[in-house]
Amino acid sequence: CYGLKEVLKHAEVLLNREDLDVKADAFLQFLVRDVAGRDAFRLSDASPPMKVSNLKGLVAAVQAMLNLADSGDYKTHHPATIRKMLNRIDNFSVRFHGLISNSGDTINPLPETFKDRTAYVIDLSQSDVEAQDLVFAAVISDLRSRMEQGRLGVKRLIVVVDELNKYAPTSGHETYVVRALRDIAARGRYLGLVLFGAQQFRSRVDPQVVGNSANSAYGHIQLEELANSIYTVYPQAVREKLATADPGLMMIRHPHFSQPVFVRFPLPSILRGNDGMSQYPCSPSLPIEMRILKQAVALGGGKVSEAQVREQLALLDPNEREESLNKICRDLAASQNGDPLSIINKTGRRVPAQKMRAPPIYSSDDPFAD
Repeated sequence: CYGLKEVLKHAEVLLNREDLDVKADAFLQFLVRDVAGRDAFRLSDASPPMKVSNLKGLVAAVQAMLNLADSGDYKTHHPATIRKMLNRIDNFSVRFHGLISNSGDTINPLPETFKDRTAYVIDLSQSDVEAQDLVFAAVISDLRSRMEQGRLGVKRLIVVVDELNKYAPTSGHETYVVRALRDIAARGRYLGLVLFGAQQFRSRVDPQVVGNSANSAYGHIQLEELANSIYTVYPQAVREKLATADPGLMMIRHPHFSQPVFVRFPLPSILRGNDGMSQYPCSPSLPIEMRILKQAVALGGGKVSEAQVREQLALLDPNEREESLNKICRDLAASQNGDPLSIINKTGRRVPAQKMRAPPIYSSDDPFAD
């Protein structure tokens, strides 16, 4: 889940060019700098303080700005611009359900400290395109910030981006993601952050990202792609060989070699194509309570039953049940060992003692009630 500031910081990724004009961008930067995350935001000197710690509080603050702007601009922002951004921001909770934190706190998918010789995978296959863009922008922003501050924790960190032409295309308006990828490609190597991109169409990747790449590997390339002008630097014989290359044959380009070098890789010791999908089919998304049951039973190692977990979940405060379930699910997923029942009791908010009532022993229509 991402907090309010992270969502607003990368809102340009979530909005199209018609949404984010110059005026809307100025209002968005005003929200990031002066409104989001404040516990006592004031619309004016005479207005009471407002707590803007989550998306719901931000929508209320923007609505209050719009009410004040009916008689004129609010701090040079036109009412039409405020109304336009209010409609877009209010829709974030529906478009990105599960990615935006209700409490305003950020839960980073990446660890605080990277471990040496460890692979971290962020699976976005179950998310739609817009949600993938939000996660990608937030992750790249976090890595870029750590790179500049020297907080990567390892000597080298390799970021593998599949379908790089989607996030850094040759055409389209310049976004924060494109600028971050250019910066990483240009000066990331000596700071310890290496970009490894993979794509079908190299000609559709941003020229600055391609120009800063030190090593390139080419497999089989279609004739339509080879007709692009960027491949004219290679002789005709090399292009013909790329067009008819067999699986496993790769052309390597490196600054140390004046000519392209062809190498053949052995069969990989991994699942290829759709082998992984056939052997490990995608399971449907389960309700959060069912996920908690499976996690708790698996964590208990056979010592905890589903009935015991259901009994503990039934004692949660119904007014804050959804938030408590989300916290329990995250804590169970993060725990490697321990008692799942104690985690549920520690994380979930319980019903106050005075509100808990024992069920009646006899029903009202029981003839033996007297």
